[in-house]
Amino acid sequence: MKPDFTYKIGWILVIMVLVITGPQPEARTVGGPKAVLPETSFDFGSVHEGEDVRHPFVLQNKGDAPLVITDVKTD
Repeated sequence: MKPDFTYKIGWILVIMVLVITGPQPEARTVGGPKAVLPETSFDFGSVHEGEDVRHPFVLQNKGDAPLVITDVKTD
């Protein structure tokens, strides 16, 4: 084989590998609920023992199906 021909075959193989293994389109989920918490934490500052503090966290459904919450736990 001539060196020029080998060089071209090498580049063709490299391009084929890049096309086959290159970035794939992301999988898209179709429909369903999507829970979004715009605020995930809140700093109450200094709190005295026994003091009752509260802060609402708004949970939004940005999906296109009803969001059903079946269990809630706190730390």
